[in-house]
Amino acid sequence: MLNTSNITGNEDLSIQSLGAAVVGVILYIIGLPANILLIVTFTRLKRLRVTHNLFTVNLAVCDTFLIGILLPITFTTAATGSYPLSPDACLIAAMFSYLCFTGSVMALMCIAISRYVKVCQSQYYNKVFNRMSLCVFCTGIWLVGLIFAIPLLILEDGFFMDVTLHMCVFNRYKYMIYSITYMFFCLMLPISLTVLCYGMIYRCYRKSKLRLYRNWNNGLAQTRLKHEDAISRAHFAVFASYLLLLMPFGLVAMFQKADDNPRFMHLLVIYLCYTNSCVNTIVYGVFNSNIRKAYKDSIPCFGFNRQKSVFFANSFPNRSGTVRSKRRVLPVTGCSDSSTPEEHRHTADNNDTKY
Repeated sequence: MLNTSNITGNEDLSIQSLGAAVVGVILYIIGLPANILLIVTFTRLKRLRVTHNLFTVNLAVCDTFLIGILLPITFTTAATGSYPLSPDACLIAAMFSYLCFTGSVMALMCIAISRYVKVCQSQYYNKVFNRMSLCVFCTGIWLVGLIFAIPLLILEDGFFMDVTLHMCVFNRYKYMIYSITYMFFCLMLPISLTVLCYGMIYRCYRKSKLRLYRNWNNGLAQTRLKHEDAISRAHFAVFASYLLLLMPFGLVAMFQKADDNPRFMHLLVIYLCYTNSCVNTIVYGVFNSNIRKAYKDSIPCFGFNRQKSVFFANSFPNRSGTVRSKRRVLPVTGCSDSSTPEEHRHTADNNDTKY
Protein backbone atom coordinates (compact mmCIF):
# COMPACT_ATOMS: atom_id res chain seq x y z
CA MET A 1 0.00 0.00 0.00
CA LEU A 2 2.64 2.52 0.91
CA ASN A 3 6.29 2.97 0.09
CA THR A 4 7.90 5.30 2.60
CA SER A 5 11.44 5.07 1.32
CA ASN A 6 11.38 7.42 -1.66
CA ILE A 7 8.31 8.61 -3.50
CA THR A 8 10.05 10.82 -6.06
CA GLY A 9 12.64 8.52 -7.56
CA ASN A 10 15.84 10.17 -8.76
CA GLU A 11 14.36 13.63 -9.18
CA ASP A 12 16.34 16.53 -7.80
CA LEU A 13 14.44 17.74 -4.73
CA SER A 14 16.64 20.60 -3.58
CA ILE A 15 14.83 23.70 -4.92
CA GLN A 16 11.33 22.29 -5.17
CA SER A 17 11.53 20.65 -1.75
CA LEU A 18 12.66 23.89 -0.10
CA GLY A 19 9.92 25.83 -1.86
CA ALA A 20 7.31 23.26 -0.87
CA ALA A 21 8.38 23.44 2.78
CA VAL A 22 8.36 27.26 2.87
CA VAL A 23 4.99 27.61 1.16
CA GLY A 24 3.49 24.89 3.35
CA VAL A 25 4.65 26.56 6.56
CA ILE A 26 3.30 29.94 5.40
CA LEU A 27 -0.11 28.44 4.60
CA TYR A 28 -0.13 26.68 7.97
CA ILE A 29 0.73 29.88 9.88
CA ILE A 30 -1.98 31.85 8.06
CA GLY A 31 -4.70 29.24 7.68
CA LEU A 32 -4.90 27.67 11.12
CA PRO A 33 -5.30 30.92 13.17
CA ALA A 34 -7.65 32.35 10.53
CA ASN A 35 -10.06 29.41 10.72
CA ILE A 36 -9.89 29.34 14.51
CA LEU A 37 -10.73 33.08 14.54
CA LEU A 38 -13.73 32.42 12.29
CA ILE A 39 -15.01 29.60 14.51
CA VAL A 40 -14.55 31.59 17.72
CA THR A 41 -16.18 34.70 16.25
CA PHE A 42 -19.27 32.93 14.94
CA THR A 43 -19.80 30.86 18.08
CA ARG A 44 -19.11 33.44 20.82
CA LEU A 45 -20.94 36.48 19.48
CA LYS A 46 -24.68 36.04 19.94
CA ARG A 47 -25.66 38.27 17.02
CA LEU A 48 -23.86 35.89 14.64
CA ARG A 49 -25.52 32.73 15.90
CA VAL A 50 -27.87 32.40 12.94
CA THR A 51 -28.58 29.55 10.56
CA HIS A 52 -26.24 30.21 7.66
CA ASN A 53 -23.38 30.92 10.06
CA LEU A 54 -23.84 27.47 11.60
CA PHE A 55 -23.04 25.99 8.20
CA THR A 56 -20.14 28.42 7.90
CA VAL A 57 -18.74 27.06 11.17
CA ASN A 58 -18.94 23.53 9.76
CA LEU A 59 -17.04 24.72 6.69
CA ALA A 60 -14.40 26.31 8.91
CA VAL A 61 -14.07 23.07 10.90
CA CYS A 62 -13.38 21.18 7.66
CA ASP A 63 -10.75 23.76 6.70
CA THR A 64 -9.19 23.55 10.17
CA PHE A 65 -8.76 19.79 9.84
CA LEU A 66 -7.27 20.18 6.36
CA ILE A 67 -4.79 22.84 7.45
CA GLY A 68 -4.02 21.52 10.92
CA ILE A 69 -3.70 17.79 10.15
CA LEU A 70 -3.24 17.14 6.44
CA LEU A 71 -1.15 20.14 5.36
CA PRO A 72 1.85 19.32 7.63
CA ILE A 73 1.86 15.75 6.29
CA THR A 74 1.75 17.01 2.70
CA PHE A 75 4.55 19.55 2.89
CA THR A 76 6.70 17.18 4.95
CA THR A 77 6.26 14.51 2.28
CA ALA A 78 6.99 16.98 -0.51
CA ALA A 79 10.06 18.36 1.27
CA THR A 80 11.68 15.10 2.36
CA GLY A 81 10.60 12.85 -0.51
CA SER A 82 9.22 10.17 1.83
CA TYR A 83 5.95 9.69 3.69
CA PRO A 84 6.52 10.47 7.39
CA LEU A 85 3.82 8.19 8.86
CA SER A 86 2.96 4.50 8.97
CA PRO A 87 0.49 2.75 6.60
CA ASP A 88 -2.19 2.83 9.32
CA ALA A 89 -1.68 6.57 9.74
CA CYS A 90 -1.91 6.92 5.96
CA LEU A 91 -5.33 5.27 6.11
CA ILE A 92 -6.49 7.65 8.85
CA ALA A 93 -5.19 10.67 6.91
CA ALA A 94 -7.04 9.48 3.81
CA MET A 95 -10.26 9.19 5.81
CA PHE A 96 -9.78 12.74 7.11
CA SER A 97 -9.21 14.07 3.61
CA TYR A 98 -12.29 12.23 2.35
CA LEU A 99 -14.50 13.63 5.13
CA CYS A 100 -13.15 17.18 4.91
CA PHE A 101 -13.27 17.56 1.13
CA THR A 102 -16.78 16.13 0.99
CA GLY A 103 -17.90 18.13 4.03
CA SER A 104 -16.68 21.37 2.46
CA VAL A 105 -18.84 20.87 -0.64
CA MET A 106 -21.87 19.89 1.43
CA ALA A 107 -21.45 22.89 3.74
CA LEU A 108 -21.28 25.26 0.77
CA MET A 109 -24.45 23.68 -0.64
CA CYS A 110 -26.28 24.04 2.69
CA ILE A 111 -25.23 27.71 2.89
CA ALA A 112 -26.58 28.35 -0.62
CA ILE A 113 -29.88 26.59 0.13
CA SER A 114 -30.35 28.55 3.38
CA ARG A 115 -29.66 31.83 1.57
CA TYR A 116 -32.14 30.95 -1.18
CA VAL A 117 -34.91 30.17 1.30
CA LYS A 118 -34.09 33.29 3.32
CA VAL A 119 -34.13 35.63 0.33
CA CYS A 120 -36.65 34.08 -2.06
CA GLN A 121 -38.96 32.08 0.25
CA SER A 122 -38.61 33.95 3.53
CA GLN A 123 -42.09 32.96 4.75
CA TYR A 124 -40.92 29.34 5.01
CA TYR A 125 -37.48 30.03 6.45
CA ASN A 126 -38.16 29.35 10.12
CA LYS A 127 -40.18 26.25 9.24
CA VAL A 128 -37.48 24.76 7.03
CA PHE A 129 -34.53 25.66 9.25
CA ASN A 130 -35.68 24.86 12.77
CA ARG A 131 -33.52 23.26 15.43
CA MET A 132 -34.34 19.71 14.36
CA SER A 133 -33.63 20.32 10.68
CA LEU A 134 -30.37 22.09 11.53
CA CYS A 135 -29.19 18.99 13.37
CA VAL A 136 -30.12 16.88 10.33
CA PHE A 137 -28.30 19.22 7.93
CA CYS A 138 -25.15 19.41 10.05
CA THR A 139 -25.09 15.64 10.55
CA GLY A 140 -25.53 15.11 6.83
CA ILE A 141 -22.55 17.35 6.05
CA TRP A 142 -20.26 14.81 7.72
CA LEU A 143 -22.30 11.66 7.17
CA VAL A 144 -22.25 11.79 3.36
CA GLY A 145 -18.46 11.62 3.24
CA LEU A 146 -18.42 8.86 5.84
CA ILE A 147 -20.93 6.77 3.87
CA PHE A 148 -18.79 6.96 0.74
CA ALA A 149 -15.56 6.31 2.66
CA ILE A 150 -16.61 3.16 4.54
CA PRO A 151 -16.77 0.87 1.45
CA LEU A 152 -13.22 1.83 0.56
CA LEU A 153 -12.09 0.38 3.89
CA ILE A 154 -13.50 -2.98 2.82
CA LEU A 155 -12.28 -2.98 -0.77
CA GLU A 156 -8.75 -4.15 -1.45
CA ASP A 157 -6.34 -1.24 -1.77
CA GLY A 158 -9.17 1.25 -1.34
CA PHE A 159 -6.69 3.91 -0.19
CA PHE A 160 -3.13 4.41 -1.36
CA MET A 161 -0.27 6.89 -1.17
CA ASP A 162 -0.53 9.12 -4.25
CA VAL A 163 2.97 10.19 -5.27
CA THR A 164 1.59 12.98 -7.49
CA LEU A 165 -0.48 14.67 -4.76
CA HIS A 166 1.88 13.83 -1.84
CA MET A 167 -1.04 12.58 0.24
CA CYS A 168 -3.08 9.44 0.90
CA VAL A 169 -6.30 9.33 -1.14
CA PHE A 170 -8.79 6.73 -2.35
CA ASN A 171 -7.71 4.58 -5.27
CA ARG A 172 -9.51 6.39 -8.08
CA TYR A 173 -7.66 4.47 -10.83
CA LYS A 174 -8.58 0.97 -9.65
CA TYR A 175 -12.24 1.73 -8.85
CA MET A 176 -13.24 4.07 -11.68
CA ILE A 177 -16.99 3.37 -11.41
CA TYR A 178 -16.88 4.22 -7.73
CA SER A 179 -14.93 7.42 -8.53
CA ILE A 180 -17.53 8.50 -11.09
CA THR A 181 -20.34 7.83 -8.60
CA TYR A 182 -18.56 9.85 -5.95
CA MET A 183 -17.94 12.73 -8.35
CA PHE A 184 -21.62 12.88 -9.30
CA PHE A 185 -23.21 12.69 -5.83
CA CYS A 186 -20.53 14.50 -3.78
CA LEU A 187 -19.18 17.06 -6.26
CA MET A 188 -21.23 17.66 -9.40
CA LEU A 189 -24.69 17.51 -7.80
CA PRO A 190 -23.91 19.76 -4.77
CA ILE A 191 -22.02 22.26 -6.92
CA SER A 192 -24.87 22.37 -9.46
CA LEU A 193 -27.45 22.96 -6.71
CA THR A 194 -25.27 25.69 -5.24
CA VAL A 195 -24.95 27.47 -8.60
CA LEU A 196 -28.71 27.15 -9.13
CA CYS A 197 -29.46 28.64 -5.71
CA TYR A 198 -27.22 31.66 -6.24
CA GLY A 199 -28.70 32.18 -9.70
CA MET A 200 -32.23 32.31 -8.25
CA ILE A 201 -31.00 34.58 -5.43
CA TYR A 202 -29.67 37.00 -8.04
CA ARG A 203 -33.04 37.03 -9.82
CA CYS A 204 -34.83 37.74 -6.53
CA TYR A 205 -32.52 40.69 -5.83
CA ARG A 206 -33.22 42.13 -9.27
CA LYS A 207 -36.97 41.94 -8.69
CA SER A 208 -36.66 43.37 -5.17
CA LYS A 209 -34.69 46.36 -6.42
CA LEU A 210 -37.31 47.08 -9.09
CA ARG A 211 -40.04 47.05 -6.44
CA LEU A 212 -38.03 49.32 -4.15
CA TYR A 213 -37.48 51.88 -6.90
CA ARG A 214 -41.24 52.49 -6.92
CA ASN A 215 -41.25 53.25 -3.19
CA TRP A 216 -37.66 54.27 -2.47
CA ASN A 217 -38.60 56.15 0.72
CA ASN A 218 -38.93 52.85 2.58
CA GLY A 219 -35.64 53.06 4.49
CA LEU A 220 -36.16 49.83 6.45
CA ALA A 221 -36.66 47.83 3.26
CA GLN A 222 -33.53 49.39 1.74
CA THR A 223 -31.47 48.51 4.81
CA ARG A 224 -32.78 44.96 4.86
CA LEU A 225 -32.06 44.45 1.17
CA LYS A 226 -28.51 45.80 1.49
CA HIS A 227 -27.88 43.62 4.52
CA GLU A 228 -29.07 40.44 2.80
CA ASP A 229 -27.15 41.41 -0.33
CA ALA A 230 -23.89 41.77 1.64
CA ILE A 231 -24.35 38.36 3.28
CA SER A 232 -25.12 36.61 -0.01
CA ARG A 233 -22.21 38.31 -1.79
CA ALA A 234 -19.80 37.11 0.90
CA HIS A 235 -21.01 33.52 0.71
CA PHE A 236 -20.97 33.56 -3.09
CA ALA A 237 -17.39 34.90 -3.05
CA VAL A 238 -16.37 31.98 -0.81
CA PHE A 239 -18.03 29.54 -3.20
CA ALA A 240 -16.38 31.19 -6.24
CA SER A 241 -12.95 31.00 -4.59
CA TYR A 242 -13.62 27.33 -3.83
CA LEU A 243 -14.29 26.58 -7.50
CA LEU A 244 -11.35 28.66 -8.71
CA LEU A 245 -8.78 27.16 -6.34
CA LEU A 246 -10.05 23.58 -6.17
CA MET A 247 -10.86 22.95 -9.82
CA PRO A 248 -7.20 22.41 -10.90
CA PHE A 249 -6.72 19.96 -8.02
CA GLY A 250 -9.87 18.04 -8.96
CA LEU A 251 -8.88 17.77 -12.62
CA VAL A 252 -5.37 16.56 -11.82
CA ALA A 253 -6.58 14.16 -9.12
CA MET A 254 -9.21 12.50 -11.29
CA PHE A 255 -7.74 12.43 -14.78
CA GLN A 256 -3.95 12.74 -14.57
CA LYS A 257 -1.34 10.18 -13.57
CA ALA A 258 2.14 10.54 -12.14
CA ASP A 259 4.00 10.91 -15.44
CA ASP A 260 1.52 13.22 -17.20
CA ASN A 261 2.67 16.45 -15.55
CA PRO A 262 5.90 17.63 -13.89
CA ARG A 263 6.20 17.49 -10.12
CA PHE A 264 5.97 21.28 -9.91
CA MET A 265 2.49 21.20 -11.45
CA HIS A 266 1.26 18.66 -8.91
CA LEU A 267 2.66 20.71 -6.04
CA LEU A 268 0.99 23.83 -7.40
CA VAL A 269 -2.49 22.32 -7.58
CA ILE A 270 -2.33 20.75 -4.12
CA TYR A 271 -1.18 24.03 -2.56
CA LEU A 272 -3.97 25.88 -4.38
CA CYS A 273 -6.34 23.44 -2.70
CA TYR A 274 -4.91 24.25 0.72
CA THR A 275 -4.99 27.98 -0.08
CA ASN A 276 -8.74 27.67 -0.47
CA SER A 277 -8.91 26.54 3.16
CA CYS A 278 -6.99 29.65 4.25
CA VAL A 279 -8.83 32.47 2.48
CA ASN A 280 -12.43 32.05 3.66
CA THR A 281 -11.89 34.13 6.79
CA ILE A 282 -10.38 36.92 4.69
CA VAL A 283 -13.13 36.75 2.05
CA TYR A 284 -15.90 37.04 4.65
CA GLY A 285 -14.20 40.06 6.18
CA VAL A 286 -13.65 41.79 2.83
CA PHE A 287 -17.22 41.40 1.57
CA ASN A 288 -19.11 41.96 4.84
CA SER A 289 -18.40 44.91 7.12
CA ASN A 290 -20.45 43.37 9.94
CA ILE A 291 -18.13 40.38 10.01
CA ARG A 292 -15.10 42.69 10.06
CA LYS A 293 -16.57 44.35 13.15
CA ALA A 294 -17.25 40.92 14.64
CA TYR A 295 -13.59 39.96 14.18
CA LYS A 296 -12.59 43.04 16.15
CA ASP A 297 -15.14 42.27 18.85
CA SER A 298 -13.81 38.73 19.23
CA ILE A 299 -10.15 39.76 19.53
CA PRO A 300 -10.50 40.76 23.24
CA CYS A 301 -11.52 37.14 23.91
CA PHE A 302 -7.86 36.28 23.27
CA GLY A 303 -6.61 38.70 25.92
CA PHE A 304 -6.67 42.20 24.43
CA ASN A 305 -8.17 45.04 26.48
CA ARG A 306 -10.10 47.80 24.75
CA GLN A 307 -10.93 49.82 27.87
CA LYS A 308 -7.98 52.17 27.49
CA SER A 309 -8.65 52.97 23.85
CA VAL A 310 -12.35 53.64 24.53
CA PHE A 311 -11.49 56.00 27.37
CA PHE A 312 -9.14 58.13 25.33
CA ALA A 313 -11.53 58.11 22.38
CA ASN A 314 -14.22 59.73 24.55
CA SER A 315 -12.06 62.19 26.51
CA PHE A 316 -10.61 65.55 25.54
CA PRO A 317 -8.91 68.49 27.34
CA ASN A 318 -11.01 71.47 28.41
CA ARG A 319 -9.88 75.07 28.66
CA SER A 320 -8.37 74.64 32.12
CA GLY A 321 -6.08 71.93 30.86
CA THR A 322 -7.74 69.10 32.72
CA VAL A 323 -9.20 66.12 31.00
CA ARG A 324 -12.95 65.76 31.17
CA SER A 325 -15.03 62.96 29.74
CA LYS A 326 -17.38 63.67 26.85
CA ARG A 327 -19.72 60.93 27.97
CA ARG A 328 -19.76 58.26 30.61
CA VAL A 329 -17.45 55.38 29.69
CA LEU A 330 -18.93 51.94 30.10
CA PRO A 331 -16.70 48.90 30.53
CA VAL A 332 -16.15 46.90 27.38
CA THR A 333 -16.28 43.15 27.77
CA GLY A 334 -14.40 41.13 25.23
CA CYS A 335 -16.72 38.16 24.80
CA SER A 336 -20.14 39.81 24.88
CA ASP A 337 -22.44 41.04 22.17
CA SER A 338 -21.16 44.61 21.80
CA SER A 339 -23.37 45.66 18.88
CA THR A 340 -25.52 48.74 19.36
CA PRO A 341 -29.34 48.69 19.47
CA GLU A 342 -29.33 50.37 16.07
CA GLU A 343 -27.27 47.53 14.61
CA HIS A 344 -29.69 45.02 16.08
CA ARG A 345 -32.64 46.94 14.69
CA HIS A 346 -31.19 46.95 11.17
CA THR A 347 -30.05 43.34 11.22
CA ALA A 348 -32.18 41.19 9.01
CA ASP A 349 -31.22 37.96 10.70
CA ASN A 350 -32.98 38.67 13.99
CA ASN A 351 -35.71 36.17 13.10
CA ASP A 352 -33.29 33.40 12.19
CA THR A 353 -33.13 30.20 14.15
CA LYS A 354 -30.44 30.57 16.78
CA TYR A 355 -28.05 27.74 17.48
